[in-house]
Amino acid sequence: MKSLAEKKFRIRDDSLNAWGKEKIAWVMKRDYGIKVNHNTVNKYLHKHKKINPRISLKNQKAFQEKKYREAENILLKVKFRPPSKLKDYAPGALVEKDMKYLAKPKQKHPGKHKDNYWYQFTETDSFTRIRTMEISMEFYLKKNLFNDFEQQKETV
Repeated sequence: MKSLAEKKFRIRDDSLNAWGKEKIAWVMKRDYGIKVNHNTVNKYLHKHKKINPRISLKNQKAFQEKKYREAENILLKVKFRPPSKLKDYAPGALVEKDMKYLAKPKQKHPGKHKDNYWYQFTETDSFTRIRTMEISMEFYLKKNLFNDFEQQKETV
């Protein structure tokens, strides 16, 4: 049994302490023909203090945070946060704007001419995640519409 533990530690040392319990168990089966449960490997690594507890604790905390983020019973789940100085406490307080080019199926001009594209404008409210989308033929028309919308919003 002593030589089995030494093989586990040798595999761990050869990997520069990067391999975990599953990988070590798999390498032992592949190289030595010895089938060992990964939990047994983990027990030996902890028993002989071959696992750094600080890194292990960091990974445990990261896993717990991931489980919390992916849980479905959270009341308000926010996937992407805006910058810390900008707050979205109410609908319409923070709106994300995006523009993309859509290539026309039949292009009149060769290359990257402005008439070869339509413009897709998307506005997303970061509080409610409500999204509006519009396709425009001309960029400058939509730019003027953005300015008109902002002016109307300020007057209200």
